[in-house]
Parts: sequence; structure tokens; C-alpha cells
Amino acid sequence: MTFKKIVTGSIIALALANAVFAVDLPAPSGFVNDFAGILKDTEKTQIENFLQDFRTKTGSEIAVVIIKTLDGQAIEDYSIKLARQWGIGEKNRNNGVLFLVSIEDRAMRIEVGRGLEGAITDLGSRYIQDEIARPLFRANDYYNGIMDVVVKLAEMAQGEFSAPANYQPSNQISGGMVRLILIMSFVLLSWLGSILGRSKCWWPGGIIGAGAGGITSWIMGLGLISTAGFAIGLGVIGLLFDFIVSRNYQNAKKAGRPTAWWAGGLFGGGSRSSGGSFGGFSGGGFSGGGSSSGW
Repeated sequence: MTFKKIVTGSIIALALANAVFAVDLPAPSGFVNDFAGILKDTEKTQIENFLQDFRTKTGSEIAVVIIKTLDGQAIEDYSIKLARQWGIGEKNRNNGVLFLVSIEDRAMRIEVGRGLEGAITDLGSRYIQDEIARPLFRANDYYNGIMDVVVKLAEMAQGEFSAPANYQPSNQISGGMVRLILIMSFVLLSWLGSILGRSKCWWPGGIIGAGAGGITSWIMGLGLISTAGFAIGLGVIGLLFDFIVSRNYQNAKKAGRPTAWWAGGLFGGGSRSSGGSFGGFSGGGFSGGGSSSGW
């Protein structure tokens, strides 16, 4: 591995990181948020009424979000950020569920709040997507696909439905380990951003990046030149990361705005903005439970 390849890889990684940080997450206008415009008004209203009634009866909250594209992001990353920013579910019960659908990517994910992970298991959420949503989505029948999904999620949340005991998901999308790595990486970056964002200098990020590069190279058994290259490359990324989060934190602080999660902000916290009779979500928490699939 040449130094040029290492630097090139570092630049690409930084660009991807900046793309993730630059995401402008939408604000909810109800339980059903169709940002891709695939549902008719009557269809959206029917799903919305069902989810409103479900919250009234159980206190749990299910949100449906339809977007055009993930713009290259991992659906797991986008989903948990959205669920946490909106705070779906009750704050003390964490009983929220997000069903995210990306039309152009032909990808979907069910994100499950901590309080419902025992009822809506990873296997159960995968079954709902593979066996209920996928056939209908492939036929471009998004309304019935979404409606059937939320009905089954509501039944599963109340212990009235579960995946068959002999169900084995396909290997179309890798599951638990990839999801765990993504979530842990997200949490680590958030934690580092929270600390580095409050510092008035950039060098700590460079030291952390260089140290991580050196240790990783040593564990992988790479030679001295490759180790030095990794350390330098990740050190540069660390410096730039520290610069970005520090600038974001200071600008937000001067303007009197809440800081973003990646520069000292906190996870969770439900959005209270609303339209019509929608009163906002209730501040539920998420830890990465759920599954992803496609069609």
C-alpha cells in the first residue's frame, strides 16, 4: 500500500464523513411523512388515522417516513439519526418505531425504540419487511405495503403477532454485525465530536486520529512505512474533524442556537414542531434495534 493510496483513502473518508454531518433532517408534520410524494392524500390520511388511534390506545408511536434517496448514506445511519432527532415514542417508555422507506435506493428499515425491542425483535421486523412489504413494493403498491407494515407493527408491539418460528431471513442485506459496527461508529464519532467541539484548539483531533491510525496499523501487522502513512492520513482527518466540530459549536454558541449533535449536542429530544392536529412526538430513545431490507 503506497502513501498516495493512503492519503487518497483518507480524503475520501473525510468527504463521506462531511456528507453525513451535512445532512439536513426534515421536521415531522404527522405520523406519516411522505417526502417522496408517492401517497395520495386519502391514502396518507388513512394511515395517519390508524397511527393516531394506535397512539391513543397504547401510548406507543409509529412514524412512517418516505424519502426519495439516501444520497449514498447507510440507511441504518440515517434512520437512527432521524428517530433520535424526532424523539419518536414516550420519553420514559421509549416505545417508538420508525418505518423508513427510500424509493430510489429500494431500501427500507424498521428502527425500534429501546422499550419495544422485546416485542418487536430484529427477526420480527425483518420478517415484516421481507414477507409483507417487499412483494407489494415490488408491485409499486406502496400504500398497501405501508399500511400492512404498520398494522403488523402495531400487532407485534401489543404481543398479538410474531414471526414464524421457522423463519430464516435471506442474506440480501447483512444484519446484526454490520448494524452494530455502524451504530458503534456513530456513537464514537458523536462522543468525540461532543468533546472536541468545546475545545479552542484543533490539535487534539489530530493526535487522536494519528494514534488511532498507528494502533490500527500495528494491530494489522503493517510495515513501518504503511503505519506512518495511516497515522499521518488519519491525523489529517482528525485535525479537519476537530476544526469542523469546533467551528460549528462556536458559531452556534455565538448565535444562541442549540449545538448540533456532532458538536456537543445530546442524542434524543423529540421535535415539538407540528402542523394541524399533530402535537409532535414525545421524546423516546433509540439504541439501534431493528433491521433493514430492500425490494
